[in-house]
Amino acid sequence: MFTNLENDRLLSSQAYQGGGRGIEQTKLSFLADMVLNGLKPDLTIYLDIDPAVGLARAKGRGELDRIEQEALGFFERTRARYIEIAKTDSSIKTVDANQTMPEVHAAITTVLDNFFAGLN
Repeated sequence: MFTNLENDRLLSSQAYQGGGRGIEQTKLSFLADMVLNGLKPDLTIYLDIDPAVGLARAKGRGELDRIEQEALGFFERTRARYIEIAKTDSSIKTVDANQTMPEVHAAITTVLDNFFAGLN
């Protein structure tokens, strides 16, 4: 299984810079092609959450970081891009993170169990 932090950053860049900040996807894809040369992970787990719920949870943890201080619209655009990418990339498995922590844990465990079972 190939995992690489750069690929996680690529997906995040497509969502945050492409979706949230409106940078052209062609520019982001060009840079990714240059840097990654076609490498991509076998599995990515995307934890999808309503932006308002996610921000409320972040505020509950204490002081917000630079990104968490963005307007709600930024997170709505970012989430929309994540969802768009996940629909077209079968290596991305979406977990509903609006659920309780034990439910999210169980969903992630199921995704991993299914992934590893498919390796046999």
